Amino acid sequence: MNNEIKLSIIIPIYNGGRYLSTCLDSVVNQTIEEYEIICINDGSTDNSFDVLEEYKRKYPELIKVYHKENQGVWKAREFGISVATGEYIGFCDCDDIVDKSMYEKMYSSIIQSKADMVICAFVRVDDETGKVGKAEMNGWGNATLNMTEEKEQFALFNTAPWNKMIRRDIIQKHVKFDKPPRVAEDMMLLLSVYPSIKKVELIAEPLYYYYVRKNTAMTYFRLEEMNVFQQSMLITQQYVINNGGVVWEDVVELFVLIHMGLSVILRAEAKKSKECIKRVYNYLENHFQNWKRNKYLSIFMHKRLLKIYLIMLCYKTKLIYFIGRFNKLFLKMIGW
Repeated sequence: MNNEIKLSIIIPIYNGGRYLSTCLDSVVNQTIEEYEIICINDGSTDNSFDVLEEYKRKYPELIKVYHKENQGVWKAREFGISVATGEYIGFCDCDDIVDKSMYEKMYSSIIQSKADMVICAFVRVDDETGKVGKAEMNGWGNATLNMTEEKEQFALFNTAPWNKMIRRDIIQKHVKFDKPPRVAEDMMLLLSVYPSIKKVELIAEPLYYYYVRKNTAMTYFRLEEMNVFQQSMLITQQYVINNGGVVWEDVVELFVLIHMGLSVILRAEAKKSKECIKRVYNYLENHFQNWKRNKYLSIFMHKRLLKIYLIMLCYKTKLIYFIGRFNKLFLKMIGW
C-alpha cells in the first residue's frame, strides 16, 4: 500500500468474537485500494483479542488493531476517528457483513459528485433464520441532495454510521461528551456534523448487511438512562445550533421526536413507559417551546415527514400513552 489512504474503515469490537472473522473477511476483501481497517477492541472478554491478533498478522499492512479498556462504542469510534489517516471515514459493526464492492462504489460516488457524505441502501438479516428483509434507504433512488435547501431530509436518513462514508475533516468535528449516552449515540454523532454537510450522494443498491440479533444492548431502554440521554441531547442541540445557526432547531426537534419520542418509548419497560412519556413531553415543553408548531411538520408539507408528524400529534393529543400497549399496530399503521 502507498501512503495515500483513501478510506479508513473503523470497526468497534466488544465481545464480537463469534461473528468477527466473517465480518473481517468481508472487509479485507474489498475491491477498493489504498484503504485501512482500524479495529478497536473495547475491553472484550471473549476471544475477540485472539481473532484480531490473527488478522493483524495475516494483513499487517491493512489492519490496525488497538486494545483498550471498555468505555463503550462512542469512545471506541471516537478513538478510531482520532487515529484514522484516510481522506474519508467509513464504519462497520463487528457482527455485520459488507458487499465486496461497497466501499469502492461509495468512494467513486463521493469523488465524482464531490459530496460530503455518501449513503448506501442496506438490508436487515435475521440472525436466527437468515431471512433477508427488503432494502432500506433506497427510496430516493440514486440521487444527489442539496442539504442547504433540504435540511429536514437529514431526519429521514437512518442514523447508523455503518452505511455512510463521510469526509474525515467533517466527522472529526463531532460533538464531545464526558459521559456518552448508551442509546442513540449514533444519532447524536451524525446529527452533530450534519450542519457541515452540504451535499449528500445516495446509492440505491443495498451494500450493507445488518444482522438483527435478539437480546442485544439496543433492544431495551432503562428509565434511569433518561437523564444522561436528555442531557446529551441538550449538548448536541446546542452544538448543532452553534455550528449551523438557529435554523437547525426545528431539525433537531425532528430527531428528538423520532429517537426520544418513539424509539425509546417502544424499548422501555412496559411498567415504566408512562413515566418515560411524561419525561419526553416535559423535555419537549422545556427545551422546544415551538415543538407543536414545527415548521416542517404539517400534513401539507413534506410527504416523507408524515410519520414524524403523527408522532408529534400523538404527543400533542396525549394519544402517545396508548402506543405502549399497541406499539406493533401503531408501527404497522404508520409504516415504520
